[in-house]
Amino acid sequence: MRSPFAAVSAAVFGAAIALAAAAQTQPEIARLDQLQNGDAACSLLLTTPGGEALILPGDFDLCARDDLIGTDVALRYATADMLAPSCEGDPDCPDTVSATIVTEIRPAP
Repeated sequence: MRSPFAAVSAAVFGAAIALAAAAQTQPEIARLDQLQNGDAACSLLLTTPGGEALILPGDFDLCARDDLIGTDVALRYATADMLAPSCEGDPDCPDTVSATIVTEIRPAP
């Protein structure tokens, strides 16, 4: 079965990161469906226990945790400065936004 996230483009990931950064949806536990390295963050594609699909921004190091894809994970959050969407992926751009991001994922208890 094809993942519902398979058709998501890089542009949509960027927009989703901006929206998720502004949103307050911060599940403590969710299924990790996919990881996507982006310009501003590692995008975590998640499904909550209630079936809601989410794309949340995370620390870049989290994209190395592909061993957790398909499992339920516990998530930890913190506020961080991220590359602003107006930078359009330019790493030399000085603009940042403050956002809540996922800083840690580990197997759910």
